[in-house]
Amino acid sequence: MQEVAAAGWRITNVDCSVIAERPKLAPYRDLIQENLAGVVGAPVSVKGRRAEGLGALGRCEGIAAMASALLVRARVSNDTEAVA
Repeated sequence: MQEVAAAGWRITNVDCSVIAERPKLAPYRDLIQENLAGVVGAPVSVKGRRAEGLGALGRCEGIAAMASALLVRARVSNDTEAVA
């Protein structure tokens, strides 16, 4: 997060998808979202997805995760300090 801020940006939200047949994500989803949001400093959405039996993920041989973050330029005040 420090590198993002140092480059003049801030994170406004993050969307994550976890693709796995098991373990089921639902019992842990709220805790995961809270922990990630605490680290990121912005809202985080975590969704569990299934591979529906297709490929290695569908055979329970692995777990995949994808995430995207929305960044916006940090506002700069008159004294050139970045303001979140």
